[in-house]
Amino acid sequence: MERVTRPLAANPDDLAMSLACLPWYDFDELRAAHDSFWGALAARLEDLGFRDVPRRLSHEVDHDGVLLRDDLLLSQTCGFVLANEGQQWIRAVATPRYGAPGCVGSDYASFIVVRDALRAERATDLAGLRAVANEPLSHSGMNALREFVAPAATGRPFFAAVTWSGGHVCSLQALQKGEADCAAIDCIAWELVRRYRPGLLEGLRVLATTPSAPAPPFVTGRATSDECVERMRAALADVARDESLRDVRDALLLRGFDARSAADYDMMRGANARAEAAGLTEFSGAPSIFAGEGTVPGAESSG
Repeated sequence: MERVTRPLAANPDDLAMSLACLPWYDFDELRAAHDSFWGALAARLEDLGFRDVPRRLSHEVDHDGVLLRDDLLLSQTCGFVLANEGQQWIRAVATPRYGAPGCVGSDYASFIVVRDALRAERATDLAGLRAVANEPLSHSGMNALREFVAPAATGRPFFAAVTWSGGHVCSLQALQKGEADCAAIDCIAWELVRRYRPGLLEGLRVLATTPSAPAPPFVTGRATSDECVERMRAALADVARDESLRDVRDALLLRGFDARSAADYDMMRGANARAEAAGLTEFSGAPSIFAGEGTVPGAESSG
């Protein structure tokens, strides 16, 4: 098979080393599983003609900043980013199918989580409470919470305060410490915490499940050709079928991949306008990583 090369930037040295990272759900307890998954995938990409495939995943990365890199081979990001400004820098490769409660096919959802001590039972009961969200550009932690309470908004500030934790695990910690009252937690992150750090869920309960949305996609640089994307999808499908990787996939909750495009994430477009039209302004003014205002990466990122 002929060698497959990613389109070169103006300076060929810019792509001398490709970058691969999977920062979503990269718990310390899952580093070995992620590395095994990547090792198998990297071998298949090389078999399909890719060159400069990194031998190791990059773990400690700015998960938003990597999306701006010309040498990005593969990463994972929030669908909210892909649906909005991200399309000028990245393109979708595939959307994972996760085996966590709240997931259906390659869709996922968020759990609206409150402290047990609160008597909240519905969206209106969250008015005047303290909310915590992982990041301003997160669908699962910010946008899902915002759209859950928007119908109950009255044009005045809905929450007593909104704070940014930097990650879903940090949001759970803030709830446990009594620093916040409610949050939206990615259902995949919730299941991984239940498996690997169950103590972080003590004293918390799920109030509601938000509507489904496409799960955080695997993405590559915008300049990657259609042919290369198709070969990346073939490599992912092969890894998803490999029986020798069953334990690795189970640890990561991976059940397979769907070839979804950026258009599948359009339902996340216009969220800012919808919230402001409902009078919910606490989350307005979110920064743009594509304007050089990168967000601070948090523990176990998830979108």
